[in-house]
Amino acid sequence: MIHSPNPSHAFGMQNFGGFADPELDRAIERSAAIEQSGDRRNALQAIMKEVMERLVLIPLYNDQDVWAVDKSLSWSPRSDSYVLAAEIAERR
Repeated sequence: MIHSPNPSHAFGMQNFGGFADPELDRAIERSAAIEQSGDRRNALQAIMKEVMERLVLIPLYNDQDVWAVDKSLSWSPRSDSYVLAAEIAERR
């Protein structure tokens, strides 16, 4: 939603407002390479602090997904909220 649109790297695919800031883009890309969860959280919090200070986004609502899965099936929710039948398996 914040990264400049860059379809070849799948960045900015939800950036419908067309916001672009190369410095913020680099910070987002650097955060994706951080493996330690605490360090990555800190980097993402710094990015979001700047985003909110600059009013890049004005969050009107938070979308929440709710899932129910039969106990006989094995499935984990995806971060993109898609449900793909190929990812649902019989529990063994």
